[in-house]
Parts: sequence; structure tokens; C-alpha cells
Amino acid sequence: MSFAGVLSKPRVTGDPAVVSAEAVRFEEVAATISAAADSLRRLDAGTTSSDAVDAFLLKAADLESRLRTAHGRYAETGSALHGYATALSEAQASAGPALRSYDAEVERRDAAASLEVRFEQMAMIATDDESTEWYRQQARAQASRRDDAAVMVARHGASVDAAHESVEAAARTAIARIDTATDDGLRDTVWDDVSVAVGDGYDAFQAWMEENDAWISTVLDFVSTVSWILAAAAFWVPGLNVVLLGVAVAVLALATARLAAGTGTWTELGFAALSLASFGTGALLVRSVTAATKGVAAGRVAALIDEGCSTSFATSWVATSWSRAAPGLGDRFLARAFGDPAIGRLLHFLRPSRPGAFADDPVVVASILRRVDAARRMAIGDTLIGVGRAASARFDDILLGREEALR
Repeated sequence: MSFAGVLSKPRVTGDPAVVSAEAVRFEEVAATISAAADSLRRLDAGTTSSDAVDAFLLKAADLESRLRTAHGRYAETGSALHGYATALSEAQASAGPALRSYDAEVERRDAAASLEVRFEQMAMIATDDESTEWYRQQARAQASRRDDAAVMVARHGASVDAAHESVEAAARTAIARIDTATDDGLRDTVWDDVSVAVGDGYDAFQAWMEENDAWISTVLDFVSTVSWILAAAAFWVPGLNVVLLGVAVAVLALATARLAAGTGTWTELGFAALSLASFGTGALLVRSVTAATKGVAAGRVAALIDEGCSTSFATSWVATSWSRAAPGLGDRFLARAFGDPAIGRLLHFLRPSRPGAFADDPVVVASILRRVDAARRMAIGDTLIGVGRAASARFDDILLGREEALR
């Protein structure tokens, strides 16, 4: 062991209680396995014997052997972890006071070194021999204190180093014992490894969600409020429905994560899923209606050509009519479409005053408008779902407040 005066690892980190708890868990599993093996050993076919019974007892004996092996694995692992937890606890108990003493001696050493330099400087500028000698004596006294403190720094630092080395040695011993215990011929399947990994990942995810549920709930409430504001603004500002789709996806993701962690509710998830489903269904309806409207546009072009317009002029006129049908800021058709620009454009374009509309097939247009109305109902339905979600959240808050008051 060597110590140069600077600690590379000041604290002995780790939690002996956590390690001990894990050791207890392994030992409990070992006890359960041992009990199962004992039960298999007590199986007795009595005086009855048959090929089936003999085969069963043979399988039971093989299973008992495997259980005994597994018991040894878990029991030895638990014992190894207990040994490491004890070494870690002892190392922290010894390193703690040593580290505090080390810090105090470092301060004493540095202070003495600083005073030594100061007295030496004062001796150099003293105006008489008596003062010069006094300053030099003070400098030598501080040098002696500095050296004494340096010795204590090294001593306490070595104690801290020794604590670290004992923990590292205990860790190596525990690892070796666990490696030996698990080298017992038993092999986990790929599914076992995946199951353990998934289980550990879910435990970590659940713990994180529970620890951070307060601010996640706040974010969810904030996002819901923002969606309300955006939904209202979308009646007059085109393009906000795309932002609302992103908000709906984010709300569904948060609601799903909270429910998976046990901090959310099915009601919350139901509202989020219904909102996104309503949005998606409406988008599919609008897409089908838009495709059908292309046929109406083609009929208008043909009608204008029959009226004497050139092909290029008729095509450009109808195309311009479609382009200009896109609702702008504050457009009344956007409000009629409940904030969906695609529906607003369709309502504007299908008006009978548009170029070539005199040739529209009333049955076809009526069919398209019915689907447009269905899409509008989906749009307003999404808004009503938002109202229901907010009301449900408010009701939950009221109930929670009453429960806390009753406590």
C-alpha cells in the first residue's frame, strides 16, 4: 500500500442495506427450492408399481437433483452477498472518521505551509536582526506543524485507501464465489434471460414513473390545457390541427406509460385513445372525400370545355378554384369545419358558385357532403372528448381532495 497525499477515491460508495436485502432475497429463493426438493424426495409410490409410476419417479428424482443444484447456486450467492455487505459496512465505518480526519489535517497542513511562506517573507524584509530571527523561528515552527500534519494526512489517507482495498478484495471474493456457484451445469434458456432483463427493466421504469409522477401529471394537465387553446385557435388559424395531432399522440403516450406503471387510470387512457382514434377516423374520411372531389373537379373541367373554354383555360380555372378554396386566417369555412383546413377547403370548393359547378351531379355532391358532415362530426367529437377528459380529471382532483380532507 502506498499513499501520495491525494485521495483518488475519497468515499467508500455503496449501500450495504441494499446488498443485504438482495442477499436475503437469494436465500429465500434457496429455501423455497430446498423445500420443493424435499417434497420430491418424500414422494413414495408405496407398494404400487408400474411403468408409468417408475417413469414419473425417475423424472421426479432428476428434477430433485436439479433443484438441489439450483439451491446451492442461490444459497451460495446469498452468502457471498452477505459477506460483501458486511465488508462494505465495515469499510464505510472505518473510512468515514478517517476521511473527516484527513480533511482536517489537510487544512492544517495547508494553513501551516501558508504561514511558513508568510513568515519567511517577513524575515526577508525585516529591518533589524531581532525581528528577522523571530520571523525565522515562527517559520520553522510552522514548517514543523506542516510536517506533522503531512504525516497525519498520509496516515489517515492510508486508512481510507485500506478501506477501499478491503471493499475491492471483498467484491473480488464475492464475484469468485458467485461464479463458482453458477458454474454448476445448469443453463438458463434464452427466454429466461429475456424475462429477467424485461422484468428488471420494468421494475426500473415503474420506480422512475412513481418517483416522477407529480411532474408528469403536471405536464399532462398542461398539455391538455394547451390542446384546448389550440383547438379553439384552430377555428381561425389553419394548420393547427397538425399540432393537435402531435399533442394527441403525446397525451396517449403519457397515459399509456402511466397506466403501465400503475400511476394512471383506464379512464385517462380511454379518453386519450378515443381522441386519437377520432382524429384518425376523421382524417381517413377527409382523404376519401378529397379523392371523390377530384371526380367533381374533372366534371367541371369537362363542362367548361363544352361551354367553349379551351382545355388549358378550363383546367387552370378549376385548379385555381381548388387552390383558392384553402381557408386562410379567420376564414369562416375553417370555423364551419371546426378547425380542419381540409374540410374547410372541401366546403368552399363544393359551393355551387364555383367555376363549372353548374355541371355537378347533385347525387354525387350530396354523397360527398354527407361524408364531409361525418368528418365534421368527428372533428367536433374530438373537442367534446377533450371536454370529457378535462371534466374527468377535475372530478378525480375533487375526489382526491375530499379523501385527503377526510384523513
